[in-house]
Amino acid sequence: MSKQLGLNLKVERLKKHMTQKELSEHIGISARTISRYELNQANPKEKTLMKFAEFFGKTIEQLK
Repeated sequence: MSKQLGLNLKVERLKKHMTQKELSEHIGISARTISRYELNQANPKEKTLMKFAEFFGKTIEQLK
């Protein structure tokens, strides 16, 4: 995963004034997992990337 993806996920989440826990409830994964994605400690699967993209109204390419 690129470092840009982690940063972009965090920026998009903050634009919506959401906590990691709130986002986790919408996406269906744990807040800890979202934290790991934002810190570039884990790589989301394609299916999870699609959920993020749909939720934020972006394409996967825009998030990367």
